[in-house]
Amino acid sequence: MLKIFFVLMLSLLMVGCSSSDDEPRAKARFLPEIGEIKTTILHSHPTFHSKWGISPSRNIRFAISAEVSDPQGLDNLENVYVREVTDGFSWSFFGGKVSIPLDECYKAAFGTFECVFYSSTRLDTILLKDWELVAEDVNGNTETESFKFRLPGGDLPSDEEPLGLPSPDRFVYSAEYGGSSIGGIAGLEAMTVDDNNLLFTSNLGTQTFRIEFETTDSRVAYYELAFYDKPSVAGDPPEYVGSASFDSLSISSTPIVLGLPVELDLNWFEIDFEDGYDATDVDGLHIKLLDAPSAGGSLNGFTHVSYSEFITLPAVPE
Repeated sequence: MLKIFFVLMLSLLMVGCSSSDDEPRAKARFLPEIGEIKTTILHSHPTFHSKWGISPSRNIRFAISAEVSDPQGLDNLENVYVREVTDGFSWSFFGGKVSIPLDECYKAAFGTFECVFYSSTRLDTILLKDWELVAEDVNGNTETESFKFRLPGGDLPSDEEPLGLPSPDRFVYSAEYGGSSIGGIAGLEAMTVDDNNLLFTSNLGTQTFRIEFETTDSRVAYYELAFYDKPSVAGDPPEYVGSASFDSLSISSTPIVLGLPVELDLNWFEIDFEDGYDATDVDGLHIKLLDAPSAGGSLNGFTHVSYSEFITLPAVPE
């Protein structure tokens, strides 16, 4: 009889331990899931925003792409946001105080949340470290993942703390930034007409655009072009009409060589136009500079992108 009693007690203890061990695993099955997080820092010349009447200019913006899912489906998610721990500010992909809809930032084809944000308190800088992505579901379950913004070329910022010196790789700053650059890294060059010899003309006979520039930034590897129309009403902002990708035939065969000007003749048929637009609508241009592609980049694999000063075609004499 005593033997049977001990066997029963041992069985109960085993059941109790098993139940206790399974509880965290059972709860984990219902937690939101965070996968890969990719980042891009965007550095713009002030004319990127002024042409739309936006003031002050958001010269430093940032894009984040994150794989976020929920075992019970996306309908079970309530809030997905990123938080900068040092300043305590946050930006939402979905939900939040203003109830951002799912289709605002969710890319269903890739199963990722991706959006471009900016800080109203840091228009010309962005901290590289101490960021978190947070996913909350309707049941109060929360999952958090730490991440960092990457340096040009895709490397992660250093965590070394030199004795008596500010931490390196602490922030990225714009060309308009007027503070101390100690511990900072300049954003990818946002070229200007005067400093970089920007030129933009059109040739109706050959159906090409002539574009010239010379970057002084050794971190730049590729470039793209963004085209805009001429407003029909004076004072109205221009509309984006199309783009030419870094891997288009003319651009890829006219690469950036540091110390030499880029002299590009872009065929009109290589431009990916928005519906209803063609080359005859083009009047303005931003030249986008790109760093080397990286697996950690959110926008087509690039971790740093810049937009040049806005330039327009020469006026045609009447």
